[in-house]
Amino acid sequence: MPSFHEQDDGRTVETGVGEEFAIGLPENPTAGFRWRLARDGGPVCALRDEVFDPGRQAPGQPGMHYWRFQVAAAGVAAIELAYRRAWESVPGAARTFVLHVTAKEERAAKPASAARDAE
Repeated sequence: MPSFHEQDDGRTVETGVGEEFAIGLPENPTAGFRWRLARDGGPVCALRDEVFDPGRQAPGQPGMHYWRFQVAAAGVAAIELAYRRAWESVPGAARTFVLHVTAKEERAAKPASAARDAE
């Protein structure tokens, strides 16, 4: 399954209906900061799962937050995440991440990971 990370911020990916992809971003919840979905990509993309992996680091160190999406319909969508404290608004976020998704009815000729690697 293709996976996208901080360096993919602002990227446009092409994929097909039924395909899955993941987004993984570093997160330090002990400092009060968490990644929160500002736009979930619907109805083109559907969030299937999200999990925080603290890794094997010492307490207080960042871990990774992962979201798994499935392309549910053809179209164009944006997934936007905001790194902020719970009481802050999206415009006040410390950082944001956006992934633009173009989904075709038929499976794409190249999976999203191949399209990403070709750029």
